Amino acid sequence: AIVTQPPGLALSEASASPMLRLRICVMSCEIKRLISTTRVVVFDRDRYDRELLSLALRSAWPDLTVVNLDAWSELGQELENGPIAAVIGDPRLELAEFAASIATVRTRHPDCLFWLFTARDDTPSAEDCIGLGIDGRDRKESAGYLNLSFRLQDRLRRAADLKMHHANRIGTSEVSSLVMKVVPGAAGLV
Repeated sequence: AIVTQPPGLALSEASASPMLRLRICVMSCEIKRLISTTRVVVFDRDRYDRELLSLALRSAWPDLTVVNLDAWSELGQELENGPIAAVIGDPRLELAEFAASIATVRTRHPDCLFWLFTARDDTPSAEDCIGLGIDGRDRKESAGYLNLSFRLQDRLRRAADLKMHHANRIGTSEVSSLVMKVVPGAAGLV
């Protein structure tokens, strides 16, 4: 039997149980699938801001699939098209609508990240975001456009590491519910 193992993990036939080898193989395949199919939804009613953010994301992350939306109602269709790694949005003053979409998406994709990307004058405070499930926020300014993709990649990588760690400890069946409780939310805002 051929055992596929994550890079950097030394595994010998004698030191690993068959169940552990199978779990490592499954997690490795899942990670490869997620890396090749990472989809990010960008929501912004301003077409120029949406396109500029999409360009910045694809420049820093060439294998990323960016889906541009200009209406929240289109998000439901995107849920049918496969996993979504993150939703980046500018809800303007409609934070309640953004929060409602978080609940909807997380029922299908519990580890999806939600990121606010707003202009300086309408950026909600961290205090306003607590309890809404928002994982991060950046402002629409030069540094925000340049840094968002790196911050998002880092957060997705940390979430995948956490998911793998817990899958190895408690099994893959309970991981999604654990990630839903641990990974998303206002902890990333502080």
